[in-house]
Amino acid sequence: MDEFDLHLGKDLGEIYKLRVWHDGKTSWHLQQVKLLDMHTNEELKFDFDCRLVSEGQEGSMVRELPAIRPGKDILPLVNYNVSIISKPCEGNSGGGPQFSINLVGERGDTGVRPLLASPEVSEQNDGSLKVDVHHVEAVSLGKLHRVVLRKGPSYPLYVTKVVVKEGDFAKTETVFQHEGFVGDHDRPQDEAEQELTVSEVAVCTLPERRAKEEIQTQGEWQVWCTTNEHANAGTRATVHLVVYGDRGDSGLLTLQNGDQDCFSSGRTSEFKVNVGSIGDIYKIRIGHDNTKEYPGWFLEKIRLKDVHTLAEFSSQPRRWLATDSSNGDVWMEIPTVWPGEDTLPVLKYQVEVHTSDLFSAGTDSNVYIAIYGQRGDTGKRELVRSQNNDMKFEQGQTDLFEVEAVSLGELQKVVIGHDGHGLGSGWHLDKVVIKESPDAEKKYTFPCNRWLDENEDDKLTERKLVLQEDNPAKSPDHTQATPPPEDTTDDKKDEWTVCVTTSEDVNAGTDAQVTLTVYGDKGNSGPLQLGVGQSGFFERGKIDEFDLKVGDVGKIYKIRLEQDNSGTDPGWKVDKVELSHPSSGETLVFTCERWLATNQDDGQTCRELPAVREGEETLPVHRYQVGVRTGDAEEASTDSNVYMTMYGKRGDTGKRQLVNKLNDHTPFQRGKVDLFEVEAVSLSDLTKIVISHDDSRSDWFLDKVIIKESPQSKESFQFISNSWLSKDREDGQLEREVPVEKQDYIVKVYTGDKFGAGTDSTVHMVIHGSNGASTRLKLLNNMEDHNKFESGGVDTFQVETLPVGTPERIVIGHDGKGRGSGWYLDKVIIKKSEATDKEFVFQCDRWLDEDEDDGKTERQLEEEGYKHRDDAADGEADRPRDNNATGDNKKEDENANASSNPGKQKSKNPNDDGRPEQSEPAA
Repeated sequence: MDEFDLHLGKDLGEIYKLRVWHDGKTSWHLQQVKLLDMHTNEELKFDFDCRLVSEGQEGSMVRELPAIRPGKDILPLVNYNVSIISKPCEGNSGGGPQFSINLVGERGDTGVRPLLASPEVSEQNDGSLKVDVHHVEAVSLGKLHRVVLRKGPSYPLYVTKVVVKEGDFAKTETVFQHEGFVGDHDRPQDEAEQELTVSEVAVCTLPERRAKEEIQTQGEWQVWCTTNEHANAGTRATVHLVVYGDRGDSGLLTLQNGDQDCFSSGRTSEFKVNVGSIGDIYKIRIGHDNTKEYPGWFLEKIRLKDVHTLAEFSSQPRRWLATDSSNGDVWMEIPTVWPGEDTLPVLKYQVEVHTSDLFSAGTDSNVYIAIYGQRGDTGKRELVRSQNNDMKFEQGQTDLFEVEAVSLGELQKVVIGHDGHGLGSGWHLDKVVIKESPDAEKKYTFPCNRWLDENEDDKLTERKLVLQEDNPAKSPDHTQATPPPEDTTDDKKDEWTVCVTTSEDVNAGTDAQVTLTVYGDKGNSGPLQLGVGQSGFFERGKIDEFDLKVGDVGKIYKIRLEQDNSGTDPGWKVDKVELSHPSSGETLVFTCERWLATNQDDGQTCRELPAVREGEETLPVHRYQVGVRTGDAEEASTDSNVYMTMYGKRGDTGKRQLVNKLNDHTPFQRGKVDLFEVEAVSLSDLTKIVISHDDSRSDWFLDKVIIKESPQSKESFQFISNSWLSKDREDGQLEREVPVEKQDYIVKVYTGDKFGAGTDSTVHMVIHGSNGASTRLKLLNNMEDHNKFESGGVDTFQVETLPVGTPERIVIGHDGKGRGSGWYLDKVIIKKSEATDKEFVFQCDRWLDEDEDDGKTERQLEEEGYKHRDDAADGEADRPRDNNATGDNKKEDENANASSNPGKQKSKNPNDDGRPEQSEPAA
């Protein structure tokens, strides 16, 4: 530690930030700076814990931090996006190492910052302008006033303007126009400086920015982690991430991508995670399990990006996560920074642990703590290094620890325990006392006065301690961008107890990593890992219990249970899963009685189970038939592993490897169609797929995917790709999001000109075509300016459904509701769109009436020209039957009538939703 006496020369007022830099001759790891006012005795601590690089290295020689005072707002750190737009000139190297910039605002300046020789983003604009994007991290300057460009000994730069934004997704940008050289062409070695003032403050246009409100999507994020280049910076430990939002947290997510060296020195690795429906994100926690040899990890940078909205944020922690680092913590928390919003402060909680003064009250075990507040929790943190004692947790002793975390607001409880290792592991804990900082006056006291011992008291080694009620009045809260969620103020609202029963069959247990995802009508929990980092779970015949924060997912309708096929014996047979909600008393039982194993049952390591509630309809489990057609292009085949996620109006299937083949040739070969089966709880109508491969062997050209709910289903969902999944072709993507194909149809309905021919019932229709059948379409919105289905009337409807090819027949009917529900239908004419003249005519000229004709309210009608087409193509064998529902179509009529007549029995087939049976998908 070096100490200096400084005379600041004038009254600066209240200090709000500190900047430290050096001349770049050598790199320097700066741990902490303390400022002590000799007159007022106020002390400010700035915990940099970062590396200031030497000249020429990637990184920064300058760092700023805001001052932190208990109970006062903290200025946010902003990662300014600086775009320099210039005209390329001969000999001009652009914003090279000889250029620097200083941003000046209402709250000071950034100081002179060198610009990287290679900007983070560089692109040509319209062939005439060059755009170089740099990032400058600084304490928020408020409203910008000017920028100062400085040129060193190098060629001058013709600058047209400089554009500055508070992050990549700011709502506004500040523009500084120039249109001139910075420097003199005749004297390139001379230094030059140019000051630019504000020209305008413009609104950023999409897709340049994404509002923070837009991040509440399906929870799919990309994560990039950069490990420092130091020789020993990498780790083989398992790295985890937890993401927090105002509706809950993601649970523990493991960052893995199949590369065991993904956290090696100097590597930047990409991962994909699903955080679930957690709302607006306000912080992340990243760390590792401290396993393997030399587990310490130097995290240089982390970046997260929403896959769908493209909203993103990044941070450059530049710090060790290691037990032999300054605080011994293998976890760190990072608040998110959103443009125009205050950032939550990172606090160093002072944790006093009071061991009781009883005989043998001390312990040699490893002690951990989790602190909970209005704004989430710290996660489980091991108390590694006592700040005031060499030996921790001795009888009658008080140990002081520091736990760094994003502000939790008012504290509510702690969970503290130990791992039972060492001789005399039993421990008698008196209490835990926590302050937000060393200088904070308020203390949070959590009394215990009990044993944490397998042989004493109730034999528990972990205790939940609640806040002592006689604490002083609440301290001022910290201003935050996102208010603390109501759900987290009641820590039990989103907590469920999960009991997993493993079968008693031989070899039913597993040592793989098990994950549970819970789906409700408001969203999903994201993958929740069960028993991570611990052994002894999921043994044969055993019931394992877990307490999980599921988040605000709404009314639960299904779960997905999966194992990652790791370990020596991953196969697993599960009897059932029970979810109990202590707050409401609800219990849901999900019966499984299936294997999750590649060598058992159907080879799947994942099961979806619907929620069963008495008196309510249970969602069916479909065996989706997935036809995948590889394109007929040179080198189109792949031997890589292919994965797909199906999305529907009712959730998704999660990422599934396509392995359960229904045909026997080598998959994904040029011009071939492969048929797979994916079992999942009904998604309702499909909306899109995300399909990818792991690039383990070769590129792949995907033509299209066609999906049906079952082998018998006629209705099919088409997803046209016609593109490469390759790092080296087209746009370099290994993953494609493909929306379902849709077709608009114009439907004209002619009601007969008879007395009482009209109806007030709801009319529905299914279109059957050469490529399959549509969903059941309700004809609701008449495009004509009169009441629909009146005697002698013609009504026009535009409907959107799956492309069925050439319309061949229709099934049309009504629900029989309303007075005078009987209907006399003359005919129906269908066109594929307004733009085409081709019409398909379906003649009826019959009653759809329970009291007329044959009493049917639904009819199958054949298109007038279909018989001749059918004769030419397939002969008599495949010709549909007459317009009366008979034979194979009888079941369809019965289901339709059952839905309109409550007295009739509905089908008990879980795959039968009233649509006609259909054949395999033809890709």
